[in-house]
Amino acid sequence: YLSLFSGQQPVANHLKELFPSTTAYFTNFSVSDPLKFESELADLESKSDFSAQRSDILSKIRKETGISLQKEFPRLLGNEFAVVTTHYHEKIGIVQLKDGSKLLGLLTNTCKMSSDNTGQFTYDNVPQILLGEAFSQFKKPYFKVLDNYLILTNSTSEIVSYTDTYVNRKFLVKTNGYNDFNNLLAESSNVSFFIQFKNAAQLFKQDMKLSFYESFDQANPGWKNFYGASRQLS
Repeated sequence: YLSLFSGQQPVANHLKELFPSTTAYFTNFSVSDPLKFESELADLESKSDFSAQRSDILSKIRKETGISLQKEFPRLLGNEFAVVTTHYHEKIGIVQLKDGSKLLGLLTNTCKMSSDNTGQFTYDNVPQILLGEAFSQFKKPYFKVLDNYLILTNSTSEIVSYTDTYVNRKFLVKTNGYNDFNNLLAESSNVSFFIQFKNAAQLFKQDMKLSFYESFDQANPGWKNFYGASRQLS
């Protein structure tokens, strides 16, 4: 999957300005040519174990709605998309769009919608089909279009939480320490991994083997003395 980004030019990373202040870690993807990315992703998926399922889902959507998602979505995809995990273990997908209103119209015809313009995908694994295996954790997610961004979560409460973050600008970039750290990073990349150790500590405690967590928690000095860590691929 990551090899798809090797044929793209590095892109200035702006999407991280929208990540919530509770971010524990994220992976941010950037493509200079969204149409090329979508074409190569479709080719990759057609040769994988996901091929039959992908074909069945797209055929079902086309038959039942008359919409060809694999043709319409690439025209609306922007240059960046990301998966964020907060210290509450929330999973949030954030996708930059060229025209949020057009995508909302497209999704309204293929998804279940509520009165507040929050929707839920009615077909399985659509985010994975459109954006690749990094989005496989969103099987039948809830979504909301905020300006020119598509927000994906696995529960309505997470949608409400991120909407509050977005409206009230409760972003990571406004927290102590982030900008000092961010100033050390390259402005452009194709794939960027980031972890904020304080916010991630509780997740480590839940998910790590005890011996590894104890090493993290007790070492002094150790990783917990750093603000964060990042790796960027261009």
